[in-house]
Amino acid sequence: MKIVVYHKRIDGRLVSRFHIPEAQTVEADRLLAEISCPAASHGNCRPVLICDFDEAFYAVQIERHNAKPIENYYFDSARAASLHLGYHWDAVGQALKRAEMRGYNTARLLGVTFRWADEAPGLD
Repeated sequence: MKIVVYHKRIDGRLVSRFHIPEAQTVEADRLLAEISCPAASHGNCRPVLICDFDEAFYAVQIERHNAKPIENYYFDSARAASLHLGYHWDAVGQALKRAEMRGYNTARLLGVTFRWADEAPGLD
């Protein structure tokens, strides 16, 4: 028997997990579809914000990793932010996903702290 795991998050923080047998997920999906407001974006198409960065550390990354200088604190996607840091894959999205699984809402890469823009308090 396969088990499907649903995650409940409040303000981007994981508060509980629900383990449901695969045979009963149709009913759970139907109920969630009726009462939820689906997100307009997901994965690497979600916008991200830079919360903080270490200027001295990041200056070294510009030389070593082909990173670009930080001039804007908002990126339309995690992938765009990753490319800006010099990565050739969605490193920012992956780091944010790992942080979410641990219950955190920020992730730090190359001295730069990111968070999902659509989960930032006070921003709509």
